[in-house]
Amino acid sequence: MALEAEELKLDPLIGELADYICAPPPNSEIALDAAHLTVMDTLGCGLGALGDPDCRKRLGPLIPGTIVPNGAQIPGTPHKLDPVQAAFANATMNRWLDYNESYFGKEGGHPSDNIGAVFAVCDYISRVNRSKGEAPLKMRDLIHAGLMTHEVHGGLANENSYLDHGLDHELMIRVSSAGVTCRLFGGNRNHIIAAITNAFADGGTLRLYRQPPTTGTRKCWAAGDAASRGVRLAMLAIQGEDAYPTVLSAPKYGFIERRWGGDPFTLREPPSDKIIQNNVIKVWPTEGHAQSALEAAILLHPEVKEKIDDIKQIAIRSHAYTMKQVDRTGPLRNEADRDHCIQYIVAIGLLQGRLTYEDYSDDRAADPRIDALRDITTVTVDDSFTNDYYDLNVNSDANALQVHFKDGSSTDDIVVNFPLGHKNRRTDGGIDRIGEKFRENIAIGLTHHQQAFLLPLFNDRSALETMDVDTFMDTLAG
Repeated sequence: MALEAEELKLDPLIGELADYICAPPPNSEIALDAAHLTVMDTLGCGLGALGDPDCRKRLGPLIPGTIVPNGAQIPGTPHKLDPVQAAFANATMNRWLDYNESYFGKEGGHPSDNIGAVFAVCDYISRVNRSKGEAPLKMRDLIHAGLMTHEVHGGLANENSYLDHGLDHELMIRVSSAGVTCRLFGGNRNHIIAAITNAFADGGTLRLYRQPPTTGTRKCWAAGDAASRGVRLAMLAIQGEDAYPTVLSAPKYGFIERRWGGDPFTLREPPSDKIIQNNVIKVWPTEGHAQSALEAAILLHPEVKEKIDDIKQIAIRSHAYTMKQVDRTGPLRNEADRDHCIQYIVAIGLLQGRLTYEDYSDDRAADPRIDALRDITTVTVDDSFTNDYYDLNVNSDANALQVHFKDGSSTDDIVVNFPLGHKNRRTDGGIDRIGEKFRENIAIGLTHHQQAFLLPLFNDRSALETMDVDTFMDTLAG
C-alpha cells in the first residue's frame, strides 16, 4: 500500500520535483513555442530513423502478433503497442540517429528522450478515453507534458555530473518520464512521489556502452529503455506502489551513498521553463558537443578540400566536457563509437563539407583518409570555453578549428561559440536549417500525403494544439 504524503519525510529534492509536476504547467508563449519546435523536431528525428533497418527491428511488440486494446500508434509503422512498449519504440526511434536536441549542464543529455514516453501515454489515454465516450487529450496537453519533462530532466543535469560518477544520463529520463506520465495517468502528489522515488531506486545504468573502448549500440536504445521503465513505474504508482521518501539520503543503501559517492545531488534552482528555452536543436547527426566543431570544419572545407594530402596538423580547441565525452583516439569499433568521436566528425566535415548518418557506416569509415586525418588531429582544452560552457549567462558550446599545412601556412582559426541550432542563432540560419532537417527526416518515414499533412504543423503551433492526440497519431500510421 502506498504511503500517504503526510507520513513521508521526503528528501527535499523529491518534494520539489513532485510539486512542480503537480502544479499547472508553464504557459508562456516563448516556452510553448520552444516546446512545439522541440516536439516536432523530435518526431522528425524518429521518422528519419526508420530508414535504418537496425532501428526498425527493435520496434514493435515483444511478442509478434500481439493485439493491444487501445494501443498507442508508433509513427511511420503499423504498430499499435501498450504504453510501456510504445514508449520504448518511440524513444528509441527518436534517439537512434543521435539527431535529437541536447541540453548541457554539468551533465549533457537529451531531454527530448522523454517525448517518446509522452507521445505513448497521451495517445493511449486518448484512445481509452474515447472508448469510454470521454474526450481525448489534445496536442496542447502533449506539448505541455513534453515541456515539463524537459524542466525535470534539465534540472537534474544542471548541477550533477553522471559521467563523473560512472553512470549514464538515462537516469534523468527515467525520473522525468515516470513523474510526468504519472500525472498524465491522473496521479496525485503521492502517486508522483512513488513513481519518482522508484525511478531513483533503480539506481543508474553503467556508462560503459557510451564510453570507449566499450561503446556499443545500447546507447541508441538506452533512452527507449529508460522512457519505457519510467512509464512502467508510473503505472505501478497509480496502482498503489510504495514510495521511498529517503531514496536519495538514506544511509548505507540510499542513492547518494551507494551510487553518488556521497557527493551533493542538487537542483540549481526550482524547475520553471528555462530548460526548454535553452536547449540546442541539432542540425547534424552528431554528439551535441561536436556540432560547433563540425560547423567549423564545413566552413573550412572549400579551402582545404584540394589540399587534404598537404595537411600537417588539425588543431581543435574545446571545453573540458567535450574532452571527457568525444575526444577519442585509436580504433573506432562501430557507428556508435564514430558519432561520439570529434576527430572523426571533423575529418568528415573537412573532406566533404557535410555529414549524414551514413558517414558513420563501416563502408564510409574504410576511407583511409579519415583515420589519417584523425591521427594528426589534436584536441586541447580552452579554459575560456569551459568557463562559458558552465556559465548559465553565456551557455555556449564552443569549438575552434585551425588547419596547418606542411608548407607552414595555416587556415584562419575558426571559432564557433554557439552551434547553429542554439537559441542565439535561430535567426542566423538556424531555424531554416532546423526546418530543412525536419523535411528531410519526415520524407524518410512518411508518405507524400502524410508529409503534406505534417509539414504545415511545423510552423503552426495553434493548429497543432487543437488536434486530438489519437487522431494526429493515426494520420502518421505506416
